[in-house]
Amino acid sequence: MRPGRLVRLHAPRPRRLAAPRPSRFPRRARISLGPARAFVLAVHGRCEAIGQGARRRRRGAPRRVAHRRARGGRPFPRLARRCAGAPLLPSFRRGGDRRVRRPRGKARHARVRPLLGRRSHPYAQPLPRLQKGGLVNAVLSDPARTAALFSGRDDVSVRACLEGSMGAIMANDADRPTSAVAMVGDFVFTGGEPDPVLLEAACSRSTSGLSIVVPQDAAWSRLIERMPGRRAEPHTRYATSKDPDAFDRMHLRQLASALPAGVALRAIDEPLWHACLDQDWSRDLVAQLDPYPRFAELGVGVIALEGGVVVSGASTYARCADAIEIEVDTRPDRRRRGLARACSAALILACLDRDLYPNWDAHTPASLALAGQLGYRLDHAYDAYLVTSA
Repeated sequence: MRPGRLVRLHAPRPRRLAAPRPSRFPRRARISLGPARAFVLAVHGRCEAIGQGARRRRRGAPRRVAHRRARGGRPFPRLARRCAGAPLLPSFRRGGDRRVRRPRGKARHARVRPLLGRRSHPYAQPLPRLQKGGLVNAVLSDPARTAALFSGRDDVSVRACLEGSMGAIMANDADRPTSAVAMVGDFVFTGGEPDPVLLEAACSRSTSGLSIVVPQDAAWSRLIERMPGRRAEPHTRYATSKDPDAFDRMHLRQLASALPAGVALRAIDEPLWHACLDQDWSRDLVAQLDPYPRFAELGVGVIALEGGVVVSGASTYARCADAIEIEVDTRPDRRRRGLARACSAALILACLDRDLYPNWDAHTPASLALAGQLGYRLDHAYDAYLVTSA
């Protein structure tokens, strides 16, 4: 450069990047693809994986961003196994999608659509949803915090959950709950403000596929009836009055001794506890107090044996400080012989000797009629729902 010549200095022109093409799919369904990368995402509740991105770009060319909906291709077993083992991450937005960690290694270069979003898939169970106040769908370590939400309820199962002796309580907030559900076996008791997420989580915990949901008020009833993906059948149950002085011990002894020939009553011990647990019809007699040392500590039970085989029984379904909830059942081919009445009478006598009130909550009119023979009186009928998968 010769002296005295003026030179105009300027910065190099910035390189323009290719603008993304507009997409007609929602933002949740858009992805960014690079060369030879695989991303796993959730689109409307279904986890899908797509493989290689755009064509290999030449060196120095700007990276292109493609917006496209995830589409499935020919499945690759190796990638399917890798994607199936990817854990689900919780979404921090209400109603947000569940994202999955991207596959690694050679599985990145394949193209597959494993269906991880289905509820029945063992890897696709969503984790608890987080929110500002605490952990939703969390089992409370201090269930007494929700006592105000269940005010007015005198159910033995609810009292057992509040005392922490059995069952569990889930709430929408660990510190300041406004909605909660008490769960014992197949029963779900609602309290506080209606919460659809909490209700679905409680019904999903049922191992039998059937949940008996007892709503607290009409708002809960409307929510139960509109549960997506589930069938809620209205059902009427019958609560009996709680009066320990209403029982006639002499009459109960007569009923307990009125047995068919070849049938004997015995208290449930450890071998009989296992015998009840091994059969489908008698499992509910002992399943709520598992293992046996827990049943020996909290439970009371009487069974009828015919030829050394359990044919009927009355036992503890729920237990609070001063009462139990009675569970009665008889083998289908041995019904209408007075076995359930004899076992129930013996169980009531055993409870009265231990200063425990034997509460009877009838599921059907036939159960209510049996309770009337034992000395119970109807207090009121109430509404419940039998909730199953649609």
